[in-house]
Amino acid sequence: MDVTEIIVQYLTANRRLVVPSFGVFVVKNDNEVLFSELLNDDDGVLRGLLIARGLSELAAVGAIDRFIFNARYALSETGRFEVGTLGTIVQERGVLRLAQPSRKPSVATSAPQRQAVAAREVNPPVRHAAKPRRRGTDWFMIAAIVVVLCAVAAIVYGYLCSASQGEQDEAMMDMLRYRTEQPATSDN
Repeated sequence: MDVTEIIVQYLTANRRLVVPSFGVFVVKNDNEVLFSELLNDDDGVLRGLLIARGLSELAAVGAIDRFIFNARYALSETGRFEVGTLGTIVQERGVLRLAQPSRKPSVATSAPQRQAVAAREVNPPVRHAAKPRRRGTDWFMIAAIVVVLCAVAAIVYGYLCSASQGEQDEAMMDMLRYRTEQPATSDN
């Protein structure tokens, strides 16, 4: 079951589709499709579409997971992932966006419309790069590293303390051996 085909077909008649743990495709009024990672909570729609096509719930979840794995793998290797006729998801400065294929003006469009489209293709609008957002996992990793360093410090401190105590114990044992090895005197 090709999840990409289902996404493309669903978006021809609907405005939004969430791919759980990946992102959301949104169709604007001018039929431009946008992609955002910000909304990625599972609303069950994609899974329901796969189940309606005859997959079991487990197989549907597996198909979605494979789609996400393939997308993330392609993005990490090439920085691009093709989503059928919707376009290509590209990764720029840590942010994913959907780059749609350029649309050539059709014969039915008027001359001013064709000129406007041609002008956009020659002089694309300048887009300011969005700052990559800080992810919660960054802070989690910092906290985890601090905890590990504290644990290592506690272990080293404990080892040094036990080594020091061991030296004191050894000195005490030497003193006791010395006293027991001395011949008894009448003063004792």
